Amino acid sequence: MRLHGRNAANWFQKSSKPWERYNYLYAEEELSEWVGRIRSVAEQTADVFVIANNHYRGKGPLAALMLLALLRGEKVATPPDLMAAYPQIAPLAIVQGPDQGRLF
Repeated sequence: MRLHGRNAANWFQKSSKPWERYNYLYAEEELSEWVGRIRSVAEQTADVFVIANNHYRGKGPLAALMLLALLRGEKVATPPDLMAAYPQIAPLAIVQGPDQGRLF
């Protein structure tokens, strides 16, 4: 599965730069919609890959971590820089230690 974001305003605009198309911040509620779909596919195959391709300024890794937390039903380790840039992940995150490399 590949999540591109839902930036409909810029997706089909010929004048949009590629980063503008992918500049989308998923809300937790939007990612929650995927949990059932992913679990359904997982019942039918050995491996499931979900790629968060809304990569502008760390939004892809943010979406991936949020989705992982929703699938696991528990908080996930999150780089401090990502938490600082996108505090909305706080309910789903445990801040990783200082040995984690810099994201931004």
